[in-house]
Amino acid sequence: YNNWNNTLEYLNFTVYGRAGITWVSPSGNQDRGIIKLKCKVEDLDGNYPIEGYLVKFYNSTDLIGSNTTNESGIATLNWNTSQYEVGPEQITCSIQSSGYYYAINNSDSETITLYGYLTANITNPLNGTEYYKGDNVTLNSTTAIDENGQEVTPDSVIWYNSSWDQIATGENTIWQIPNNYLTGSELIILNVSKQYYHTGNDNKTIFIWGWSNVTWIYPENGSGYTTGDVVNLTCLVRDVNSSSGVKDYNVSFYYKNETSSYQFIGTNLTNSTGHSIYHWSTSGLEGNYTIMCNITDSSNLYYNKTEPYNASTNITIQPSPFWLEVILNEPMNNQIVGRYKTFVVNATIICHDGDCGDVYGEARYNKSSTQPDTAIPASDSTPFWINGSNNKLCGTINNG
Repeated sequence: YNNWNNTLEYLNFTVYGRAGITWVSPSGNQDRGIIKLKCKVEDLDGNYPIEGYLVKFYNSTDLIGSNTTNESGIATLNWNTSQYEVGPEQITCSIQSSGYYYAINNSDSETITLYGYLTANITNPLNGTEYYKGDNVTLNSTTAIDENGQEVTPDSVIWYNSSWDQIATGENTIWQIPNNYLTGSELIILNVSKQYYHTGNDNKTIFIWGWSNVTWIYPENGSGYTTGDVVNLTCLVRDVNSSSGVKDYNVSFYYKNETSSYQFIGTNLTNSTGHSIYHWSTSGLEGNYTIMCNITDSSNLYYNKTEPYNASTNITIQPSPFWLEVILNEPMNNQIVGRYKTFVVNATIICHDGDCGDVYGEARYNKSSTQPDTAIPASDSTPFWINGSNNKLCGTINNG
């Protein structure tokens, strides 16, 4: 106890460590604005983070800020790049020897690329503007601006349609709508681009219309039919600009004779080739007729009619030919008649599909063939003859 010898010699010494810094984040492309820069300081021998170490951040020319490391050895700097030029920027974080640390790996760098945003603005056409196939559409735009409201001359200015097919280039230009273009609503898209900028887009919706006309196809002029025939009335609706058929176009059909006005027959839509076919029954009709097809504007297809929007042809409808039905009532089939006996020939005659007028009957038998080819004579003959005339008036017979 209390046995200290304070007279012996002793030495004081200080232990120093080695510090190093490494870049953590970010990397690659970064949008202009507030960017968090992070670097890490570590003890190079113990591989553990060093807290409270001062880290300075530089761009390629100047000090941009500094901060001390946290308990994880991370120093963070919120770098405001909103007013910086776009493009590559080299950032360096640096440390100096401090306290009991020598700065061995005293800096680390990363190249990041600053990106801006472009805004495009279409001034013409306006939303909802209507055009026709073949029209010239004036395409106008203002100079692109960035996210800071500064004008930027783009590397390219390209105009597209809704299918992203290129239709024009340049801030102010003209696009002629092709004759075979589809009708309906269409999106006009402006795309402006420049290196180190996100592409800017703007769009407007326009409506493209076409002109339609109609041509008579069938039946041909002067065709003849019989009452009751079904006639396939056929007309073709075409796009005037492209001459191609228009599908799903409504076509109306009418008819008139020499003394009447047009009477409505019916309507039908065109098929994929532009043909509209209506199956018209001519039952009860006789005489000369004009048949017409007609089209009107079609807002749902974005077509307006133009001449000729009526087409017609002339046909003749003849009354249907009547025909006679003969039913032999007497003698009965396979009836046996004795020699020198008298028998009665009796028949029923029916007129079909018309008025048959005066009808005469004549009795025949099969003298030289299997068919009744010979009139029975009205005088004594073999094998038999008619007692009286063999040409009898059956009367005036009407339909039925």
